[in-house]
This record gives sequence, C-alpha cells and structure tokens, in this order.
Amino acid sequence: MSAIETPLLAKARPLTLADVEPPGHTLLVAFVLAFAVIYTCLSFYLVCLATALAWLPVGLGLQLIWRCGSSKSVSPMAPKDRIWLCDTPTQPMIVNAVLVFEAPRLKLDRVTELVQERIIGHPALGRFSQLLQRDRRSPTGYVWAIDPDFDVRRHIGEAVGEGACEAALKTALDEVALQAWLGRRFSEPLPRDRPLWCVELLDCDGGTALVFRCHHAVGDGIAMSSVLLEALLEDFEERSEAIRGTQGPSEPIRARSALPEDSDAMCPAVPEAPFRPFRPSVSSEECVSSVAVPEEPFRPFRPSVSSEESVSSVAVPEEPKSDPKLKDEIVEKLADAPEPPSPPPPPPQQQWRPTTDDEHHQHGAQQSAHHGAYRLPASDSPNTTPRSAVTSAARTPRWQRSARRALRPILTLARNALLAPYEIFTLLLQGEDFNAMHRLFELSGTKLIAWSPPVPLAAVKQIKDHFGAREDGADASVNVSVNDVLMTAASAALDRYNARLTAELTADHAVPTLPAHVKRRLRKASTSRLTLGVPFNVRSAAEMERVVLENKFAVAFMTTPLGRTDRRQRLVDIVRAMRRLKQSAMPWGMYMSMNAVTALLPAALAHELIDIVADNATALVTNNRGPPRPKALDGRRLKYYVSWAPQRASIGVTITLFTYADTMRCSVSADASCVPEPDEIVSLFLDEFAALAQLAGCTGMEGGGVASRELR
Repeated sequence: MSAIETPLLAKARPLTLADVEPPGHTLLVAFVLAFAVIYTCLSFYLVCLATALAWLPVGLGLQLIWRCGSSKSVSPMAPKDRIWLCDTPTQPMIVNAVLVFEAPRLKLDRVTELVQERIIGHPALGRFSQLLQRDRRSPTGYVWAIDPDFDVRRHIGEAVGEGACEAALKTALDEVALQAWLGRRFSEPLPRDRPLWCVELLDCDGGTALVFRCHHAVGDGIAMSSVLLEALLEDFEERSEAIRGTQGPSEPIRARSALPEDSDAMCPAVPEAPFRPFRPSVSSEECVSSVAVPEEPFRPFRPSVSSEESVSSVAVPEEPKSDPKLKDEIVEKLADAPEPPSPPPPPPQQQWRPTTDDEHHQHGAQQSAHHGAYRLPASDSPNTTPRSAVTSAARTPRWQRSARRALRPILTLARNALLAPYEIFTLLLQGEDFNAMHRLFELSGTKLIAWSPPVPLAAVKQIKDHFGAREDGADASVNVSVNDVLMTAASAALDRYNARLTAELTADHAVPTLPAHVKRRLRKASTSRLTLGVPFNVRSAAEMERVVLENKFAVAFMTTPLGRTDRRQRLVDIVRAMRRLKQSAMPWGMYMSMNAVTALLPAALAHELIDIVADNATALVTNNRGPPRPKALDGRRLKYYVSWAPQRASIGVTITLFTYADTMRCSVSADASCVPEPDEIVSLFLDEFAALAQLAGCTGMEGGGVASRELR
C-alpha cells in the first residue's frame, strides 16, 4: 500500500438535526411525486397483483400435488434461494471466506472430524449434504435431494494449485501471496456433481488459513458467518504460560486486565466463563403464569412493644400537623414544573492511537483515568427516557397500546405496498452508473483480493460519539451509528479511487486510448454521483438467534455525491441517506419483488429483470457484525476473519466491513478490469478513517499511510 499524506484537520463540530433532516419543501415534493407515480402506474400494478392472486391457488395446488408425489428426502428450493442460481463465467455466485488461525498448524484429519460433527451433523444444516437437482415439477424447477454418495472428505482437503501457484504452496504464504492465491481460486466455479461447498487448508504466516467457499443458493453471508463462527468454532479461553506449567493446561485463568503485574499476589486467579448469550426458554408471560404466588391480605404494621416503651426507648420528635390545602398546592406546583436541564457533557477524549494487543488494556485504562470517557447521546442511551414520554405512556389506556401494537404491522405492510413501486421506479428512472469502475470495460472474470490491517473498534466508536454528541444550544443529538462512520470512509475511498482512475484513463498518453467522447463522459461522471448497493437483513430477532441456511436479505441502493472534499458534509450525506433507506419501503419492496418475480416468471426473464436493477450500482458495500470475543478451532485462536459476497450483473467491486473481537477490517474483492489495484482502495479507506479521527479530535493520526503502518 502506498503512503498517502493527509494534512492536519481542525476539530469538527457534531452533527445537528438541521444537517441531516431534509427541508420541508423536499418532503412535500416527494409526497406529490409519490402519488403521481403511484397513480400513473396503478393500473399496471393492479393488473400484476390480480394476476398473482389468480395464479396463487393454481400454484398452491400444483405444489401440493408435487409434494404428495415426491419423496420425503426431497425438498423444493425456495424462490429466495432460486434467485442466486445465475452463475456466469465472469460472475460465480459463491460466498467466500478466509479464517486465519494461530500456530500450531491445523491437522486435516481433525478439521474433517470437526466439520462432520458440528456442521454435517447439525440438524439445521442439512443442505451441506444435499445435492441441487433439476426437477421441472417443482415450483422453482430445482430441488434439494440427499446425496447418496456423500463423503465429507470430498469437500475438505489441502490447497492445490498449478504452475507457479503450486510451487508457492510448498512453503508458508505471507499475506500478499495468500491474497494472490485467493484471487485465482475465487475465479473458479464449484463442481455441480456434489453439494455446493468446499474447505481448503494452507500454511500462512506460521499458522493455518482455512478457505471456505459455498454457493449463494445454499445461504447468504449472514448464514455462512453463523455456520463458521457459531457452529464450527468454539470460544477461545486465554491461558497463562506460568500456570500452564504448574497447574496443567486445562485450568483457565482470568483474562488480562489493567492491573499491575504484581497484583496477582493479592488477587487470586478467577476462572472466566465463556460468553453465551441469554436465550430464555419461555416468555415472560409464561414465567409469570407458571409460578403461583399466594396473595396475602394487607396487614398494617403493629410494633411488638407498647407505645409507652417505644416513646421511652427512642426519642422521636413531634411531627407537625399537615395542612391538606398546602399539600395540594405543592403537588400542583411539582406537576407543572418544567423538566430540569440536562447536565453539561463531560469533556471528550482527546487522545487516541492504534495500539497493539499487549498494550491495549493498559493504554485504555490510562485514557479512562486521565481523559474520561465519551458520553452516549440521549438518542442512543437505552436507559434514558424523557419524563414526558413516561407520563404519556402511563396515562395511555392499555387497550389503546394493545391496539397500536396489533395495527402497527398492518399499517406498515400497507405503507410499504403503496410506496415500494415509487421507490423502485425512481431507482430505474435515475439510470445506471457509468464511471471508470463500472460499465467502461467488460468484466474479465479475474478476481483481485485485498484487506486491511485491524482497526480498533473503540476508535470507530469514538468518532461516532463525537459526531453524535449534542452541540451547545442544540435541541437534540443526532444518532450517528458505527455503520455511518464506516460507510462514510468506504464511499470516500471509492470516490477518490474513481477520480484517480479517471485521471489516468483520460490522460493524453493513457493506455488503452479511449475515444474523445468517452473521455468527456468519464470526466463528467467523476463529479456526479455514485450508487452503492447496501444489503439489509430482514430477519427478525428470533430468527437471528438460531442458525438457518437461507437467503433472507434485501439489497437497497444508496446514491452519494462525488467530488466532495468536505468530510463532515460527506458524513452528513451518508447519515441522511441511511436514514432515508431505513425509513423507506425500498428494502421491503426489493425483497418482495425479487421473490415474486422469481416465483411467477420464467427463470431467464426473472434474471434479466433483476440484473437491470442491479446494473444501477457501481459497488456492493456490506457491514457485518461478528462475535465480540475471540474464537478458536481445536485450540487454535482465530486471528482474523474476512469474507466477500459475490457480485451480480455488471457490478465489479465488493467491500466488506467486518467486526470481530473489538477490531474491524475492510476487505475488497474486485474484477481486474474494474479495479486493477484493490489495495489502493484499502489504503484510501484507512486514510479517510484517519481524517475522520482527526476531525473528531483524536490526535496521533498523521495520515492514511501512517495509520496503515501502525495498524499493522
């Protein structure tokens, strides 16, 4: 990665509601346009809806007949999984992930045994032992059937290569060589004569790299992360070398803390239990109803001694007589009194620098002692509720609250059904992106891989808390999330890389030589807009608690301006765009329309329609949250985990922002014709993150190149 110089930036003020809220006339225009588009397309929409309702009984009848005549070992493929059976020679629909473990090296036999026990033997992960077969009687044309010749050893093995790649695999690979090997491997499809997944092991940096590849039809990235990080891996328990030699290797000790080294003499070692999320087996109503609590009548307090003995033993001052009128006046004044002003926020933390694992706890303790901690904004605090909200909720009758809870899903469904056509038509009318990374050259099918060194997640939260804090004189704070900070850095990195690539391609002696009209169009497109595809998880909280292989997400599209140099304003644009996406009907509309198109139309026509929508985006940016605590496989600690979602249609760039064990990594997967240098995007991402840290008042970040070297 090349070092990128960044000038020192002044500390920026937090965001306000006036920054992220659109003006009133914009909402009015959007409201009028929404109704205009809806009523214009209402006839077509109603015809499609009537056709779907007419074919619904026919489809259900055919599916019932097929289920009665099919074997129990065969299950039909759902439309939401059938969407991703659209592999092309340049775009294989495969979810790829790399898990790098510490030494000693993992043994192939032991990994095969663990995969057989924890994944193949899992009752909810049956697709890993099922074949994908063609069956025209099925509603989607494909079924999952049990593989009679299934053997887990056909899917797990040592990494192999050809030519120079085979010679390189004979020695341990460093990170750069591993990325080059992954790029060649990710360009290859999976064999269709077996279940659609594979695992490969290879030596890397003294440890082991486990490469996992699975077809997108089996499950999405969230499902695969749950399979690898929750089902296959176990919690890592840190052990002490000193106690390991005296008490044996099986006794865990307490985790590292910020106490001095000689504090072990005063504080004995306390075993630390592995983290397990709380999952109640019954609901709160069942718990209350299952426990019979006897109801006792009210009995006033009666002392055991007489009144004379109480007065003689304890000197109690005479209580003055209370005036009922005075009491009522006091109660009324307290009820009408205004709310007390909120206390001023504590001074923000001004010192941050990337730390290593050894000094992380001690450095964090010194910062907490000398600089204080960040204040959580009022909108983010789960325990802060205004007094007026509590009072109004208490005065609302119970039947009204129950009616609101019952009607909220119905009203949300009706709102999404009305606004989804407007959102989708607006996206189609804006046209597809054309820039140096999209639609300029044909896809080559050669994948290039790069990822960043670890970025402390605490630093991301410091930036979030600074821009989300309440400014002096402001009415309320703006809820800036971690995702907003990471999306801002990612979009800025793509913007700067697109400008650099455009300048190189439109130069006088550029190779290849482009026509003059193409150069003019590229220069104009480099300052217009950039459309990003953002996946939204549509699973409920209960569905996230269990591991299920399915595709349950929607891709929404976010448009960001190009050529913006004000980083604070870029953050404002991202916060505004993400707010609009979360409040709009686009995620719901994209999810339902893709399933409906796949279920009702022929496969070729459905794929063409979905690709037309996907062609609008230049890049796909995903943000996944991993486990907060370290994981391990067979006692080897997982150093880091990176993954990539496949690109569809003409999209040639995927950026994945994954958090694991209080760190974050930015990984890029790109087609060689779209992004010939993906490591430059990673370096620009670190540079933009360092600039945001300076704007938030965090010192010690001189530039992206310095940040890259320190974070390594």
